[in-house]
Amino acid sequence: MPAALRVQSGYLRQRVLLLPSDGSRFLIGRSLEANLILYGPDVAERQAYLVADGKGHRLVPLSTKAPVRVGERVLTRAVPLREGDTIRIGRHVLRYTRQGARAAIGSDERGVPCSSCGEPLGSRPETRPSLKALRLGDEVVCPRCVDLRLHADRGLDTYRILRKVGANDEEVTYLAVDEERDERVSVRIMKADRQARPRAFRRFLVRALVGLVLDHPNYLPVEAIRAHGGITYVVLQYLEHSTKLERLAREQSPIPGTSAIYVTNQLAEVLRFARLKRIVVAKRKKSGVLVDRAFWVKVLAYDVTRELEEQVARTQAFRDLAARSGFDPDVLATTDLEPPSPEERRLSSLASEYAEVYSVGRILYQLVTGQPFRTGTLGAISEALAAVEAGRPPPEGPLEKCTPHMIRLVERVLLPRGPHRIRTLEGFARASKRTFGLLAEA
Repeated sequence: MPAALRVQSGYLRQRVLLLPSDGSRFLIGRSLEANLILYGPDVAERQAYLVADGKGHRLVPLSTKAPVRVGERVLTRAVPLREGDTIRIGRHVLRYTRQGARAAIGSDERGVPCSSCGEPLGSRPETRPSLKALRLGDEVVCPRCVDLRLHADRGLDTYRILRKVGANDEEVTYLAVDEERDERVSVRIMKADRQARPRAFRRFLVRALVGLVLDHPNYLPVEAIRAHGGITYVVLQYLEHSTKLERLAREQSPIPGTSAIYVTNQLAEVLRFARLKRIVVAKRKKSGVLVDRAFWVKVLAYDVTRELEEQVARTQAFRDLAARSGFDPDVLATTDLEPPSPEERRLSSLASEYAEVYSVGRILYQLVTGQPFRTGTLGAISEALAAVEAGRPPPEGPLEKCTPHMIRLVERVLLPRGPHRIRTLEGFARASKRTFGLLAEA
């Protein structure tokens, strides 16, 4: 019978965390090494740990500066926990229970509200056998609120999880160590509530399979796709000493013109390749692209078009992976599981090529000036170009320190009219290479 912690307050409120029963220690604290990481100034780095003791668990306090309370009592030594005990650590309140069992939702329970989130059980498609409800006495917790991910178990196969390094609406990315190779890797996992939705999970598997076969130096390679303990995860290369393009543009620009061209030229090649392969990078260019210290670009996140998704979902590799993940491949491969949301349609549609060239030009402008693209920018570019063509230095403003070659390139990409406008990614690559050569010679 599994033991669990029911989170009553704190950032994990409404979650139910399953605890190990094999005698291993379950560390709680603010440290990244903790199994359950709790935030706040009143939480110690290593606050306490739980260890299985017969049919229950003992709670062992580790810090004398930050108190741990069971009920209203401040702990000074290890105590056995009883059913229903309330653990208070800072602003976090956890209730301990041993009266739990995981089981599939019965037909007589469909429609019964989850005792954590209140949503009726079975209200969303839940076809994976590993996503089971948890019975806590007379209450039932839906699969989306049962949290088995990296709280009770900091390991996945040979990968030891170190810390969370990123997240979006669907996925969480962790830094991990492959203990067989002693190398750092990134481990990407779907959020529990999204993994319970077949449509979202299918897109996750498709993106992983596409990443496994992509052969391009500017895309972060997928090293493996695995399933462990009900969690399907993707292992990717981990880049040391890299920063997101968004942060580079916002916090570290202006950068030298040759470096800015080097970055945006790679970005143009990334988008050109993506259009050929029906991959959508445009919506995530700044947040989903990494740049290392040598200004080498790596794509971290991308979406796929609906057509590519349906094509991959019909392959045998997809069916095998779906089966390993606990889904019925026939159910997961169907195209009408859920109609795509407006956001999904936006993320899975390719922009026009000229729109992508224009967005790359805006990134180039921010990298060389240190200023975001805003109202009045096009006027400032026109004024700077007019001064350069008349043999005068650029007027005071964001482009005053730019060379004439750079101003001409920015103008050709961003100003919307004229015979010399750059409208294709290949055209941007050619023009930027010529400008790079002129800047390098100067």
